[in-house]
Amino acid sequence: MRAIGYFKAKSADDVSINEIKSIFHNYCELNLHVPVKLFISNNNSSLNKDPEYLNLLEFIRNEKSEYLVVINDVRDLGSDIEDVARAIAVFHQLNSLVKCASEDYPDPIQNAFRVLRPKGVSLTRSASIKNIMQVKAMEGKVLGRPPYGYEINGDGFLEPVKNEASVVELIFKLYTKDQIGLRLIAQHLNDRQLTTRKGSRWSNVGIRDVLKNPVYLGTYTRYGVQRPNSHEPIISAEVFRMAKEQTAQRKPTGRVVNTEPFMLSGILYCSGCDNKMMGVTRRQTWKTKDGKRQSAVYKYYQCQSKNNLSVCDYHTWKSSMLEENVVMQLKYKFDSINNTEDRLEELQIINKTLVKNAERRLFKDLKLYSDGKKEFGHIIRRLADLDNQRSNLKSKDKLKDFKEIITNWDDLDEQMKREFISVWNIKVFVSKETAEVKFWGD
Repeated sequence: MRAIGYFKAKSADDVSINEIKSIFHNYCELNLHVPVKLFISNNNSSLNKDPEYLNLLEFIRNEKSEYLVVINDVRDLGSDIEDVARAIAVFHQLNSLVKCASEDYPDPIQNAFRVLRPKGVSLTRSASIKNIMQVKAMEGKVLGRPPYGYEINGDGFLEPVKNEASVVELIFKLYTKDQIGLRLIAQHLNDRQLTTRKGSRWSNVGIRDVLKNPVYLGTYTRYGVQRPNSHEPIISAEVFRMAKEQTAQRKPTGRVVNTEPFMLSGILYCSGCDNKMMGVTRRQTWKTKDGKRQSAVYKYYQCQSKNNLSVCDYHTWKSSMLEENVVMQLKYKFDSINNTEDRLEELQIINKTLVKNAERRLFKDLKLYSDGKKEFGHIIRRLADLDNQRSNLKSKDKLKDFKEIITNWDDLDEQMKREFISVWNIKVFVSKETAEVKFWGD
């Protein structure tokens, strides 16, 4: 491939420039590329103010040909990962690739993840904090809240809480010895008025989390560090192994359905019991008249009490119907709100959250791209989305911006829909026939 070099000189002397020329030509020779032109900059200003970088772009545009752009250090393209991604996007739109003159990490995004961080994050500080956390984890000292059944003693280690530890033992006994399922175990504990640490009723999710947590073996796991025998166990290794084997035997095979997360997760409440509603996915299979087997996947929202605790009257909504209902109510609410100062201030806070979400999406997808799981065209769309959110943050008519998002709702991808819904301070109370959106302190 025809190659162009863009290198930054550490100094303007002949030795530095000759070294750069040697690196570029050796890279091209080793990788069977044809060296065409080399741009050497000694400008320390930002990329878009560097004359040699601008000359490089002009050269590619005028040539109207595909090139490989070779750089020596990924930091020559920017001081953080987003800056590097934006520089690569410019070359991508000119049908040109970017590679680092590095045998180990030629991909610039992979290289950027080694030496750079997202905007506003110090690589040194981030690494220092991580190292401190890992040292504490290696010592077996607890980071964060202790799990159910334990408390943190004065030395920073886990210590069993007698009444909670007995409940943990009971859960494992019911599951392994009595062969009782998760939901019935939760019901058994709730009938005996044995609550969680927060005083809530047990759910099958909570029971499952207890059964799979190796902390009850005396093993502490955090920040990639696993330390066996770091504290007193509550159950034996044999019982934990039995629980693990039993879970594997109960796990359905051939019926796993991979679906997108539900758009309204976290904001739906049952009007009958005030518990949260949850998304449920069902696959149905049937035979047609000609004997062919057909299948379809259906998504619903159901009361979590009914699903996990076997209480509350059953009611269910198709996900598409409930989501459309909520979006319609949001649109109506927006149409009835005036641009008062207090509303604008709240909109500003929400807009900042949307910007942070867009930054998080970009960083996540850049990591997937560096692992070979995304195309760069996807990164370009994420950059455009981030630019749009930042533009909205500066906009004077913020209410109009949000109305436009609702108007163009069908054009948003599912992840953006979920994030837009999640930033609003709303709750949706659902009954068998109605859904009511409580909005902005209603």
